[in-house]
Amino acid sequence: MAPVFHHSLPKYLMNELVRIEGRAMKIIQPNTDYQAVLVNLNIEPIIQHHSKLCNKLFRAARSDPSHKLNSLLPPKHDSSYNLRKKRIFDIPRMRTDRAKNSFIMAMCMNF
Repeated sequence: MAPVFHHSLPKYLMNELVRIEGRAMKIIQPNTDYQAVLVNLNIEPIIQHHSKLCNKLFRAARSDPSHKLNSLLPPKHDSSYNLRKKRIFDIPRMRTDRAKNSFIMAMCMNF
């Protein structure tokens, strides 16, 4: 369930994960640059990996009506106007960053 918490983590904790990943790469290949180690070992950075997992989970929840998270999604956006940016969901107004950065709301805003 790591991808669910990816969007809920504060910025300083995500930075800490990136720092730990960089330290681990230095231990694995001591005299090599971080980006070079990722290329040599064919590993994607942790931020990209978590983003892919979140997108995969959200797409599964959105496409399958029997998915556990499907009931938590906001209602579909129905507009008769031809807008530049099409919205898929009606996103409620949120007053805190914690609510905005929760998994469901963050993913709804990205899609």
